[in-house]
Amino acid sequence: MDKSIHKKLTERHNELIKMGKVMVAVKESTYTYKTYERAIKGGDEVRADTLEHILSAQSKVIDSTRRKLLAL
Repeated sequence: MDKSIHKKLTERHNELIKMGKVMVAVKESTYTYKTYERAIKGGDEVRADTLEHILSAQSKVIDSTRRKLLAL
């Protein structure tokens, strides 16, 4: 896995941890937590399309949570 992709995954994951929204992102990605965890750990056995879905889900959840917090 490319280091920049892994860095982005872990940065977003850490942000989701702070928000308490990791499982929401996992559910949004439509993959199991085990697959999500493999991607976060940097395993080479995770396919590119899977990484795309996980990154997209992370982004959606982070953006949605930020919008909701700003609206308060």
